[in-house]
Amino acid sequence: MKPIRKIYQDAPDSIDIPEELRHQPVEIIIWPLTQAEWSELNLSTRHTGKRDENLSNHA
Repeated sequence: MKPIRKIYQDAPDSIDIPEELRHQPVEIIIWPLTQAEWSELNLSTRHTGKRDENLSNHA
């Protein structure tokens, strides 16, 4: 199974855990992004037209 990376522009009150990851050991990391990091992510994803989307195999 591939890791899931989800970036939120506006973090919700709660985050749903995908069914296939429930009831097993997982690591959840909440890492606040600076404005500069957010801008860099937007630039790197702008060519796809996709934002705030699950990204696989990105650290």
